[in-house]
Amino acid sequence: GPSARGRTRAVLWAPPGHRAVHIDRLLEGVTKGGALAAQRGELERAVGSRPADAYDTAMRDEDLALGTMAASALGGSRDPDLALQCFTRVWESGAGTRDQAVEGESGDVSLALQLALLHVEEDGAGDEESKVEALLEGTEDDAPPPGGASRKHGGEEVTEDMAKAVIKDIRSLQRQVRKSQVQGRPVAALLRPAKPLQEGKDRLLGVELLRFAAEGGHVDAQVMLGNLAVSGKLLEWAPKTATSVAGNLVEVRPLFLDTEKKAAAFSEEGISWYKRATEGLAPHPDAWFNLGLLHYEGRMVSKGLKLPRDPAASRECMEQAAALGDSSALYWLGFGALTSEVDGVEEDADTGLARLTAAADLHHPEATYYLAMLRRETGDLEGMRSFLERAVELRHAEAEFCLADCCFHGNDGYQVDAPKAARLYTRAARQRHVSALCCLGACYYHGLGVSRDLHRAFRAYQIAAEEGSVPAMRNLAGMHSAGEGCDKSESAAKYMLKVANEAEQAEAGVP
Repeated sequence: GPSARGRTRAVLWAPPGHRAVHIDRLLEGVTKGGALAAQRGELERAVGSRPADAYDTAMRDEDLALGTMAASALGGSRDPDLALQCFTRVWESGAGTRDQAVEGESGDVSLALQLALLHVEEDGAGDEESKVEALLEGTEDDAPPPGGASRKHGGEEVTEDMAKAVIKDIRSLQRQVRKSQVQGRPVAALLRPAKPLQEGKDRLLGVELLRFAAEGGHVDAQVMLGNLAVSGKLLEWAPKTATSVAGNLVEVRPLFLDTEKKAAAFSEEGISWYKRATEGLAPHPDAWFNLGLLHYEGRMVSKGLKLPRDPAASRECMEQAAALGDSSALYWLGFGALTSEVDGVEEDADTGLARLTAAADLHHPEATYYLAMLRRETGDLEGMRSFLERAVELRHAEAEFCLADCCFHGNDGYQVDAPKAARLYTRAARQRHVSALCCLGACYYHGLGVSRDLHRAFRAYQIAAEEGSVPAMRNLAGMHSAGEGCDKSESAAKYMLKVANEAEQAEAGVP
């Protein structure tokens, strides 16, 4: 069913007014789609060779362009450290465009959001598949490969639509720059945070910049602040003590004593940011969706006071998000209407199916896979295969595993194709799909669809066992006992069997 969890936009969003703005050659390169890597290399050389005691408009444009490409993996691998350096120089120069009349938002607010995202993002965020792949390859301790020339953006080929979107944003910034030059300013429309930017990541500074953007009316920043507050990240990152020095004495005092009360205050703040993001001319669907989740779950907002669980209010919030085209809200409401498993959503099969279809049309992976399973239940194998393959294109792990099984066993109208099955098991395994990891281990152990490789089989079983798979634990015990893919060790085999038995008993509810 629908997963009750808060969401945040994981991809670094580059708002209008702060994308690559460099030169007409960059526009030409983006249009062609194949010159991004060359343009990025040219920008890196220009930035690396500039004098240390000068900073002008052209240098600012180079930093904006290179920072955007590094943050968005355009023309090479993603490099958040390089992006942070570039955007920091632009911010500290005071050269950002701040005309609120253009594009409806302040350039400083947009740049603050970019910097905030780079400061607060988790190390290694969005790289889980690479980590699993390194584990399967046995290269998890190796240095990462250097970023080479690539025509890919975020792992996908640069398409004509992507090129047009970048061009549109570049043209937007050029208009802002020309208007600013004609007016003889930028205008300091908003106060900057007083704290100077620092080298490297600084989460507290990132939060300060995020607040700056949110107070400036940036709805994405408001939703992100709400997510950080409600999830407990603001509490985790908040300073717990303050240090003062008087003569030879150093005093360390706590900044707050009641952690529960502080957590409640942050939750209250998060809810207030969500509410602000639902107001105005452009309400944010994520804010409505997250408010819906909070109403569905109930959440402490101050000591002794709770946001009560209110399924009816939750449904109203989800309806608002769905009206704004939010695919997750459509899935939530559709699933509830079809199954009556979501409190507050009335059962109505026709409405449920229509909303699930609408969510799938908006490329919602779970809705697309759910429709595939509904088609299977009704015997519509052609429809099932169509939705299943669409879900696989959307990188839905369960869909990848399902299609892999179909290809391995020849089910649901698919021909037996062991190599294709192994490739699909691998795709799902990279997302830590436990059953796919076990099946991939079996493929490597027996040489089914792939060359036999006991070391890879062992590593696949090992990752699955870490995720709690009892069959993987038993397979590891056998491999330890026989010395297959690892050093032979009867003690390790016995220990793994003991862990597997305990896990099995826990699953069965045996004390």
